[in-house]
Amino acid sequence: MPGRSRHVYFEDEIRRPEAGRARGQSSRRRSLSTDRVHSVYDDLTAMQGRDRMVGRDAYDQLLRENQFLRMEQRERGSDGARIAELLQQNRELLQQNRDLQRENRELRRTPSDLSDGEGRKDASKVASLRKKVARLEAENEQLQTKAREWKAKAADYRKLNDDTNLEFENIRRREEDALRRLERVRKNFDLKQDANQQLEQQISDLTSALDMERLRRRHF
Repeated sequence: MPGRSRHVYFEDEIRRPEAGRARGQSSRRRSLSTDRVHSVYDDLTAMQGRDRMVGRDAYDQLLRENQFLRMEQRERGSDGARIAELLQQNRELLQQNRDLQRENRELRRTPSDLSDGEGRKDASKVASLRKKVARLEAENEQLQTKAREWKAKAADYRKLNDDTNLEFENIRRREEDALRRLERVRKNFDLKQDANQQLEQQISDLTSALDMERLRRRHF
């Protein structure tokens, strides 16, 4: 009995290390797998962080380049508008220059420089223009002569008008003076007439008195 129990105990002791060894191997395998998973996860996290940093740096760089390009584009746009304006002004000046050159050539040309038909036509025009200019100059001279004559007449008329106004003023003053004298004469005449009436009344009274005196004497 005791020997059998020892044998059984031995068997049991033998089995426990195997079971513990199996459990240790399993836990080691699990820990290795977990380490591998964590390692891969850490690697992925690090890679993602590096990717994010690289992506952010690249984005910032692209953003700066974009802003710079936009500013450069605006400057080029304003410069382009200014250049276009200057080119337009240059074209206009060139056209004006060509027009002036053509006009100068036309003005410098003489009938001998032109073809026969054009020369005769232009010569006829020049002759007609000269006649017209001569006629206009003559008319202008006549008008100037008439203007001088009318100016002199106007001066004479002004002098005559001034003299007439002065004479009229003198006549008006003389007339007013004559009217004042006539008024004085009229007043004097009225006074003398009153005096004559008084004198006539006195004479009449005296005559009546004399007649009465004669009658009285005749009766007495």
